[in-house]
Amino acid sequence: MYSQLVYATDLNKHEILDLCGENLCRNSHLLKGKVKVREFDWTTGLNYGNGEYEWSNEDVEYLKKVDIIIASDVIYNNDLTVAFLKSVQKVLGNHFTPKRVRIFVSLEKRINFTIQALASVSPAYNFFVSCVTKTPHPYGVVGQPLVENINQHFVYERTTELEIWELKKI
Repeated sequence: MYSQLVYATDLNKHEILDLCGENLCRNSHLLKGKVKVREFDWTTGLNYGNGEYEWSNEDVEYLKKVDIIIASDVIYNNDLTVAFLKSVQKVLGNHFTPKRVRIFVSLEKRINFTIQALASVSPAYNFFVSCVTKTPHPYGVVGQPLVENINQHFVYERTTELEIWELKKI
């Protein structure tokens, strides 16, 4: 089982979407479905138009069929976390997606020593957790961890504290 169409999204800064497209071309022999690269800025929403990375009317129609969203490495700054959660709230609350859409978020606990706490803490992670677990839920979503401390299978530098969360509409 696989998706017929995947949207790979990010900001179009520093030619990151070009790099994404190049990676897709290099790995196209591994793909079973179609992948479209699109710009998605959480602070402004979808960018409509006819440009290479802009959302077409066809894309918007397809979004009505979306039932799974996967977000990776999106929790590292409180302001962007708020923008991300507001985007999730819009996606779950508008007509683009079914009410039972599932959103999975993989995130690392970026642990830093802070003067404020005089300890090693993960402020961005803690902020995210407070946003999706406290009552009332300020962004209309509730979250829970599904998998914690995931084993590493690829060679790259990362923290050992990697988790997968599921967000659901309240």
